[in-house]
Amino acid sequence: MKITRLGAAIGIVLVTCAAAAVDVGQIEKAVARARGDYEKTMESARSEVLKALDRKAENERKGKVDLAALKAIDEERRKFKAEGAWPDVINRENIRGRAADAAAKMIEAYAKAIGVDDSGENGPRLQAIRAESDIFASMRDIVPWGEDRADALANKVAKEQAAPIEVKLSDEGPYRIEIIGNADAKDAQIELDLPAPGARVKALAVPDDKGAVRIYLSLDRNAAGADLGVQRPLDRLSGATGEPIARIRATKGSFTLEQLRTKPIFSGGPERRAEKVAKKNDPAKKAPEAAPQVVVLKAKSKWTGDRVQKAKKAHTEVTVNHSDADSLQLHLPAMDGHGSDIFDFRVNGQQLVLTGMRYSGQAGRIYSDARGGGSFSDGEIRFNYTARTSHGNVQNQPFDGSVVVRPL
Repeated sequence: MKITRLGAAIGIVLVTCAAAAVDVGQIEKAVARARGDYEKTMESARSEVLKALDRKAENERKGKVDLAALKAIDEERRKFKAEGAWPDVINRENIRGRAADAAAKMIEAYAKAIGVDDSGENGPRLQAIRAESDIFASMRDIVPWGEDRADALANKVAKEQAAPIEVKLSDEGPYRIEIIGNADAKDAQIELDLPAPGARVKALAVPDDKGAVRIYLSLDRNAAGADLGVQRPLDRLSGATGEPIARIRATKGSFTLEQLRTKPIFSGGPERRAEKVAKKNDPAKKAPEAAPQVVVLKAKSKWTGDRVQKAKKAHTEVTVNHSDADSLQLHLPAMDGHGSDIFDFRVNGQQLVLTGMRYSGQAGRIYSDARGGGSFSDGEIRFNYTARTSHGNVQNQPFDGSVVVRPL
């Protein structure tokens, strides 16, 4: 068994061992506990920020009203709801710190599945956890949830051999969905059929012992995250988009929908705590602990595996051009065989957040709006990406892809 303590950005523990010694069920339970705590913490953080903005506006209305200040607060509220931009409110750093701590525990739970052999019967479940991890690593999740779409529904009950609950969604790009309700028994069978960017996703709900259902899913362009409350792996049907309607069907028993909310996914990665620097020669400070070992990929090392782009799969070779505790740069041959694609990542422990993608080769090809993420260990690098390309008569054409490689 090999145990590595990671100290870059968010300290996490990586355990890699033989597949026979891995209990995927325990990994899934650890991920579920961390995700449940994470969602509660983030919901509280979003609520606190909005309440702080309300108090800030109320204080401005006391005495002589400053219309410009009130307008500025309204703009802060709009940006927070629309894109997750942190407003200037009292206790902001405390709120961000709690969000960062919850994210660190989430990353630690996901790390248990990184580097584990997925060639056996549990491979699809491990791969599904890694897909969730990749989405989480690249997602800025402080954006508040939208309105409850269940409020306006005439039908909130799905029964066996009856019409499903249908909810029309307005989300066009990557989004998260929250579904809360109750099944009539813990063995009820509840099926979800959800729209996703360029696909449809099917999933089976997992009620708890009392029949309560609490589901969170992250639906990105290249993957779908079974964040909480559903069986892994998900069934993602590329190209089968259809109408932007979420359907909830009961194939055994019944299900009553209480709440359904969505929100867009923004890139940027989870919250991180700022590193504290101890004052020099401060006797009140404890002696610093020994620096944890950091996994850093070897510069100029070669990796080989598969690359998929626009549904076309090809063998590829990756060169680690630069690697340190905070950043990683990978060079890959372009899919058309001309020139190279260069990917720049920010490193969060073992998680990768795509910060840029550019082309090196024939003049005139430009990549823009790159986003994505992934993970790495000393035995594997994997990531997903989306971007737009412009060259010749092609302008701002979207494309997506994924890469999975191992060392030569």
